[in-house]
Amino acid sequence: MPTEFILILILSAVVFLLFLTFISRYKRCPSNKILVIYGKTGGGTAAKCVHGGAAFVLPLLQDYEYLDLEPFVVPIDLDNALSQENIRVSVPTTVTAAISNQPGIMQNAAIRLLGLSRDQIQSQAQDIILGQMRAVIATMQIEEINQDRQAFMTKVNDAVSTEMEKIGLAVINVNIKDLDDESGYIKAIGQKAAAEAINQASIDVAEQERHGQVGVAERARDRRREVAAAESEADVGEAEATRNRRRQVAALESEAEIGEAEAGRDKRQNVAALEAEAVQSETEAEAKTAGYRAGQRVQKKKRAEKQKKLPKPLTAPFASPKKPRKKQPKKPGHCAKKRACAQKLSFRQKPKNNARSFKQKPKKNSDALLPKVKPPLFSHKNRPKPRGLRPSSMRKPKDTDNSLKPVAATTRQQRLS
Repeated sequence: MPTEFILILILSAVVFLLFLTFISRYKRCPSNKILVIYGKTGGGTAAKCVHGGAAFVLPLLQDYEYLDLEPFVVPIDLDNALSQENIRVSVPTTVTAAISNQPGIMQNAAIRLLGLSRDQIQSQAQDIILGQMRAVIATMQIEEINQDRQAFMTKVNDAVSTEMEKIGLAVINVNIKDLDDESGYIKAIGQKAAAEAINQASIDVAEQERHGQVGVAERARDRRREVAAAESEADVGEAEATRNRRRQVAALESEAEIGEAEAGRDKRQNVAALEAEAVQSETEAEAKTAGYRAGQRVQKKKRAEKQKKLPKPLTAPFASPKKPRKKQPKKPGHCAKKRACAQKLSFRQKPKNNARSFKQKPKKNSDALLPKVKPPLFSHKNRPKPRGLRPSSMRKPKDTDNSLKPVAATTRQQRLS
């Protein structure tokens, strides 16, 4: 009984150990690494590469290692590389590379890079890159390298990638830092390009300035044209408005002048008619006055003839001339009192309302309703008096004949006698 139990324990321990061994030999591969299984792999290959999976590593028959897929930078200090023109060129470059995960290239990496450190791998890559870059520069001119950097990097990438794949590496990026030569050719090319660029920039600036000035001049020309057109339209409008205004003013002035001429004509006609009437009335009045005066002269002549026929008056011897009356001196204030009394009497005396009153009401007849006619300018009433002597027809006859006075005296003496 105890022997059987011991055997069972041993068998179970062996089975457990085998299970643990099986579990420990089952390897999983991370995504950033390559699992390289070497030993008794079968299939005629030196190693079995697994990326992104898992595999069972047989104990005692197989073993395993990992290759890191992380990229690394290889600095390339390339100096004195001969170009196609036999000019030595310095091209400092950096190349980014990593172990390839392609099936065929992984086998190359497992064969040539397994067990090497990162520095050893970087040194091998550096030697390969330097040789390939020298070969590429020898097939190109400096101007091509300087002008078309992308083409140069493409050629370097193609040449280096082909050689790097042989050891299981892949080129990720090629970066050219600078390009220089000992003779200063590249510097001269740069100065030439800079001068050309400066000249071209100056030309472009001048061209743009010319375009700008031409554009400004064209805009100013268009503006002046538009302003001139607007001003001409304004002048035409003002001229038309002035013409219309002058026409209207001339028409109104002509109408006013015609009205004034007609009014003056009517006025002159009325004045002439009234003056003619006044002259006629004056002529009639003068004719009547002349007839009256002629009759007076005839009567005077008749009276003179009668006086001549009468006998001369007798002188009275006893008639004594009258003595002049002596004027008595007036008392002071006598005239003033007299005038005051006369004023009082005239103030107290009221006018009688009789037929002889001067303030008689005008009779209402048809003549009062007629419009009042303005008297003529030169009528017999407001006719200006002539200066100097009057004509003989308008002079009053002077009583030069004193025959009437003795007649009166004679008759008085006869009555006294």
